[in-house]
Amino acid sequence: MHLVTLQGYPQSSAGVVMGDHIVNLAACSHLFPEARCIPRSVRGILEGGDTALDLVRRVHQQIGSTTESLREQLHAHGALVPRVSARLLAPLPDTRLVLSCGLNYHKHLHEMGGSVPERPMAFSKSVNAIVGPDAPIILPKHYPDMVDWEAEFCAVIGRPCHNVSREEALDYVVGYTMINDVSARNWVGRFGAMQGMPAIEGWEQNLLGKQFTTFCPMGPTLVTKDELPNPDAVLIELKVNEQLMQSACTDDLVFSVATLIAHYSQYHTFQPGDVITTGSPAGVGFGRNPPIFLKAGDVVTLKGDGVGVMNNPVVGPR
Repeated sequence: MHLVTLQGYPQSSAGVVMGDHIVNLAACSHLFPEARCIPRSVRGILEGGDTALDLVRRVHQQIGSTTESLREQLHAHGALVPRVSARLLAPLPDTRLVLSCGLNYHKHLHEMGGSVPERPMAFSKSVNAIVGPDAPIILPKHYPDMVDWEAEFCAVIGRPCHNVSREEALDYVVGYTMINDVSARNWVGRFGAMQGMPAIEGWEQNLLGKQFTTFCPMGPTLVTKDELPNPDAVLIELKVNEQLMQSACTDDLVFSVATLIAHYSQYHTFQPGDVITTGSPAGVGFGRNPPIFLKAGDVVTLKGDGVGVMNNPVVGPR
């Protein structure tokens, strides 16, 4: 399945993709009584475990095999929405955690002049930076001139996870999504030459450049792992104004998805809906000669096999 979050007022609601339509699970409850037991949010569905996911599957299957007359009723009640007109938020707009891995593609390490780390690096991305498909990336007022892109494949946790082994790590994954780890690079050049405490301060400042509002586009869907069984062979792409900037396969990862989860779970107790990114592949703007950065008017297109494609326009400071 492909789970999404539909924008709505006063509340958003969980949905599931069905061909060229999206089923609004909350809006179909009057015709499908089982849907009344489905949590309203994607995170709520994940917290409900297999029981909630099975309910979603049953409703999805029932609608897929329903009569044309009933489909017309679903359309009339806003329970079956054309994908082209659906307004989507991030699939997990209310996640508690986006744990990001850095320096995890061999080719990206080469372009940035880094060496292969002994263990995975990590930092947290602000959940307040999350936006969904078509939402603007807003250039920050004081640092608008060196904003970069980073396409990242992500695992989504499906059940509480702590101190798990690499062999069992993927059992705790419910599915996958994509983020763009948008980053202001104003401090990266100076950081490489620092040592001691200045290096620590430089690293912290570099991470602050990843936390600005709108700097975590996510989506467009959360694809369940039964539809994407091998996270180590996923193609991802990022384009700026239709020009291909990043194209990679997750087989270039230094640390696999399972390895990342096992390592981080030594320290974190993950909960359903937590997002773990796998890092950026080669092709970032800072690594080019000359460097290229985002500017107002650009459109960033993010794609992940199985997850889908989404666009985010870039706008000037507000």
